[in-house]
Amino acid sequence: MPNHLKKQFEAIVSTDPLHPLSPEDKELLWHFRHECMRDPRAYPKLLGSVRWGKQEDVLATHCLGLDVSLAMQLLDCHYSDSQVRSMAVRKLETLEDDDVLRYLLQLVQVYSHHSFFMFCVYMSLPFESFCKRIGHFLFWFLRSEIAQSMHYQQRYAVLLEAYLRGCGEDMLQDFRKQVMAEENKRSQEAVIKNQTLLMCTQIEQCKVMASKKKPLWLQFKRADPTTLSKDPIGIIFKDGDDLRQDMLILQILLIMESIWETESLDLCLLPYGCISTGNRIGMIEIVKDATTIANIQQSVVGSTGAFKDEILHQWLRDKCVSEDKAVERFLYSCGGYCVATYVLGIGDRHNDNIMITESGNLFHIDFGHILGNYKSFMGISKEWVPFVLTPDFLHVFFYENVEMCVFQDVCVKAYLALRHHTNLLIILFSMMLMTGMPQLTSKEDIEYIREALTVGRSEEDAQRHLLDQIEICREKGWMVQINWFVHLVLGIKQGVEKRST
Repeated sequence: MPNHLKKQFEAIVSTDPLHPLSPEDKELLWHFRHECMRDPRAYPKLLGSVRWGKQEDVLATHCLGLDVSLAMQLLDCHYSDSQVRSMAVRKLETLEDDDVLRYLLQLVQVYSHHSFFMFCVYMSLPFESFCKRIGHFLFWFLRSEIAQSMHYQQRYAVLLEAYLRGCGEDMLQDFRKQVMAEENKRSQEAVIKNQTLLMCTQIEQCKVMASKKKPLWLQFKRADPTTLSKDPIGIIFKDGDDLRQDMLILQILLIMESIWETESLDLCLLPYGCISTGNRIGMIEIVKDATTIANIQQSVVGSTGAFKDEILHQWLRDKCVSEDKAVERFLYSCGGYCVATYVLGIGDRHNDNIMITESGNLFHIDFGHILGNYKSFMGISKEWVPFVLTPDFLHVFFYENVEMCVFQDVCVKAYLALRHHTNLLIILFSMMLMTGMPQLTSKEDIEYIREALTVGRSEEDAQRHLLDQIEICREKGWMVQINWFVHLVLGIKQGVEKRST
């Protein structure tokens, strides 16, 4: 291949899945199809250039090898050739159980490939305990889609029936109990909201929370007394919210965590459990020994706690047995969530949806605004900074003599690692476009990720870009504090919850 064409070829191949191919690009790819065969990155581009009306051209595409992200991309409806899709399914059949579970949310959306349906069922049948776990999530993912999907309810129902016919009596009994528990929660809701807490499997800490939809805070005694932990199991039961968007973001956070692990980065994320169980109904795991930043700020001096930089650090010193480890966990988790919330365009970040555990792990909750779809007032965005890095967060670092360059280095490493997996992140969101999530309706929404990850720019430019975002957050941190102060003054959640309970 001549050098000038080689450079053009490399430029085409290195583009992300959202980048459109021109007729000239397609012609070049097909002309050098044998080179494409030697470069797995080029497969989706090549398949987009195939002249599917010519049998010899189609046959030439049936001899490829794939990695996981490419296999998932080829399950997209744009690649309708049955052998190509079967090839992708064969690759996915080699996945370990952990990987199947990690990508199951997207894989369930591949509704149009019957053989893949059977793969999902096969992987979730109870041959061993972990397969039961896959089956548990497959059951609820499908049940949720049956309740909410306008166009593919029957297909999801067929898949669910196929699974239930083969999962075994023990799993069927478990599902019956879970469905009954869900229905009981809905019927109990009116009673609980009248302050009468039912005591069947629930314990006394149940309460009505203060957000707009009045979710229920429920705690259950453990059914198995032989478990190591004697602590109750806590969940938040929500009726009226579409939790699929939260579920998606939490899944992506898990995948980000696995990407960082391959780079030897442990950013101490806490992607808590969340599952949609039906039409605008579902459950969220309660993280043990955690409280909101708002609670910490308000508990000391009231609403003005939003401006007291030392309060958060003092809380860590009071709560954490090992202060050094707590500060380290705080630094790494803060860096991880700064990068993750920026890349995913997560908005509405106030002090009631950022939490911290007594061991120092900072984490975010409530992902109602994603991909840059931020709240606005009179046409003005309420998001003043790229991500949350307030003076009280920085105070924890500086008081413990942690230099800013250490935090910056953590963020840059995390950011560059995600850039190496841009295609995977774009593919995972693209596969969810048909779900009807309110803020993921078109490829224009996913464009946010391309811009946040500075696609097409050098690694040096990307590093400078992220450092610039960190500096913006430092300079405008006082604006976030004003927002948090207003949030406390208005008594959103906090005051109402005290009156409710």
